[in-house]
Amino acid sequence: MGGGRRKGASGIHDKSHVNFIMLDMTVSDPATMIGGDVNGKLIRRIRANSHRYLGKYVADGVMLLCQLDDHDSTKFYDGTAATLDGTQGDVFMQRPTLYTQAVEVSAGVWKIGFADYKVDESWLEWSEHDIIGAYEAASTTAFDGSTLETANSGAGFLRSISGVASLASVSQANFKIKARNRSANFSLVRWEHQNIMAFLFYAIYGNTNAQAICGSGTATNAKNTGLTNALGMTDTNSVNGNQSSINFFGLDNWWGNKYEWVDNVDVNGYDWTIADRNSGLTRTVQGQVTPNTWVYPKRMVVGANLDLIPYPTQTGGDDHHGFCDGIYMTGSSGRVVLRSCASAYSQGGVACADAGSGSSTTYASYGSRLAFRGHCVKAESVAAFLAATAIG
Repeated sequence: MGGGRRKGASGIHDKSHVNFIMLDMTVSDPATMIGGDVNGKLIRRIRANSHRYLGKYVADGVMLLCQLDDHDSTKFYDGTAATLDGTQGDVFMQRPTLYTQAVEVSAGVWKIGFADYKVDESWLEWSEHDIIGAYEAASTTAFDGSTLETANSGAGFLRSISGVASLASVSQANFKIKARNRSANFSLVRWEHQNIMAFLFYAIYGNTNAQAICGSGTATNAKNTGLTNALGMTDTNSVNGNQSSINFFGLDNWWGNKYEWVDNVDVNGYDWTIADRNSGLTRTVQGQVTPNTWVYPKRMVVGANLDLIPYPTQTGGDDHHGFCDGIYMTGSSGRVVLRSCASAYSQGGVACADAGSGSSTTYASYGSRLAFRGHCVKAESVAAFLAATAIG
């Protein structure tokens, strides 16, 4: 009989394989909105098996990965020195495949399940073959070169590399071209990344105020990438995360410094249309009807996809209540979405989203982040990884 390792004598799924949290949006205190098995066994195991990696795109649809030291990203897992400036590849964060289920048990109260296997068809997969750039994106004139490309055009190759100024003043449309110049497997950070990383934050910390836990960053949009390299996978806190870049789950500046263009969301009026990660088909979710202002949601739509879209009818919270992060809408058509927030603005955090700009807009505070979805393979050794040749 299958599944014996996952169930006890009572038939209840082993907590080391399934983890449930409760999200109660009828409560406004960010420290008590999340209950249940916060930072439970499975969540801790997901975290322990998530790492930063150097990656080389070595064949069509294939990314070769080599793990970096969890405590210092300037080293490989075996202690040898790693070069993060692009000459040895791009730096990504990968977490293991996991599955989620979201059930609204009463109005505004959600039971969110995490599992390391597909319990049944109601559980949604988040694949380990979908990885996120550890840094805000830069662009180089050649995929294997270090010369930065800064123009607002479709030239260049989007990179996730350390020690450089992240790319800014480039439109979403041109950012997307730069990513796809690598191959069709590359994109900008996508809406599903926003959702799953936010819910992992909630499940780890039991708190919806990301800035209070990991810091807000500093009042600039011009920090170089890689200022958290020495931390590896260690999160910043409300002290060091207010002195430099923040780090969450190995993602340098996951909020703060620059807004990040999202690849696959369009907003028309108050309808958010998201392209599905697998099929490319779209689904539309209605958001809160509040034009030309930042709102601080007390309630999100959530649903099976864990959408952090403000519920259509609600009164706003603030940056210390509810979800604490701001969401901006204009009510106009033809808008796209930015995540993260710039500098150390109080609306920034894991759920922050700005749907106020079109795809051709450029600002010095607007950047993005590289993502890859394909087939990820672990190198047999550091030497084998270094000997491999990238093709794009």
